[in-house]
Amino acid sequence: MKNIRSRPFWLTIGLIITDALFFGLTNPVKVASILLIAGFALVLLTMYWLLYNLQRLSALYVPWLAGQKQLSLTVVIGLGVLLALQSVGQLTSRDSLLITLAASVLYAYSVYGKRSASP
Repeated sequence: MKNIRSRPFWLTIGLIITDALFFGLTNPVKVASILLIAGFALVLLTMYWLLYNLQRLSALYVPWLAGQKQLSLTVVIGLGVLLALQSVGQLTSRDSLLITLAASVLYAYSVYGKRSASP
C-alpha cells in the first residue's frame, strides 16, 4: 500500500497512460513532423524512467547501482540513437556495434571523471 502512494509509482502510471493515449490516437502517416519528434521524445523519456526505476529496484541486490543515474542516461542515449537510425532506415550492424562501444566509453569516461574530481 505504501508503494501506491509514492510519487514514482504515479509518474510511471502517468507515463504509461500518456504513451497509450499519444500513440493510440495519432496516425504516423498523417501527423505533422513535430508530433513525430514529440513521440520520439516521449519514447526516450519513458525508456529512461523505466530503466531508472529498474536500476533502483536492482540496487536492493547490487548496492553500487544505487547512485548511477548516468548508467540509465547513457543506455537511453544509445538506444535513442539506434532508434533514430532505424526509423530513417540507416541502421547497420556496424553502426550498432560502434554506438554500443561509444556509449560504453562515454559511460566509463563520465564515471572516471566524476570519481577523479572528488576529493
